[in-house]
Amino acid sequence: MTYQLLMSSSERWNCLLEEFRSFGGVANNVIQREGIHGLGLFPVDPSLPIELHIPNSLLVSVDNIELHGNRIFLKDKSLYPKGFGEWYERFQADYSWGAEAQSSIQKFETNLRKLPDNIIKSLAKLRLLNPERLSSSPDKIDYIFNRFVQTRRIGIKGDIFLMPIIELINHSPFKPSWITDEQGVTVKGSYDGEVLARYSVADPLRRFIKYGFNCDDPTGVSM
Repeated sequence: MTYQLLMSSSERWNCLLEEFRSFGGVANNVIQREGIHGLGLFPVDPSLPIELHIPNSLLVSVDNIELHGNRIFLKDKSLYPKGFGEWYERFQADYSWGAEAQSSIQKFETNLRKLPDNIIKSLAKLRLLNPERLSSSPDKIDYIFNRFVQTRRIGIKGDIFLMPIIELINHSPFKPSWITDEQGVTVKGSYDGEVLARYSVADPLRRFIKYGFNCDDPTGVSM
């Protein structure tokens, strides 16, 4: 039995964050646990602010990730600090792709195909749902992986990246978005409950089809 298996879930999480900090990232006063939105990030101490920062050097290009079997790997680890590649692969397996994302995406895509034909036709007519999306099988792991990337990617200066740790934050239209600047991507502030961020400004129905979740939203576009 490995040392990591002997650690508690909180000890493994703290170890993950300590390693993230050793690569130059910032992750203070946050822990992953289950909430009303599924797995998400919460303040360890709600009386204190949280802070997350991913320097540009730790943003992961979507062109540099691939799926082998059922695990996400970096194609070229040499682009990052020593040890980061192994850390990122463990992060995806234990806290993101392997923790909940794969199963929740597969469940949504399976149920999407069970909608009545008239609903699917209406969504297609409104250009909310591309019929070609329904031609792929949700049982194919490559299709689910591609959906995973599309729902978590962020565009920065023409390039597309995934954001370690920050990608675990769930969406709320009532919260500010993450801060993107020359130094990287940052989320900080005080939260009484779950740490939430606005992914973008979009119609809630369009967001539901794209991301696979529904949420309270102050504005919607009528069908």
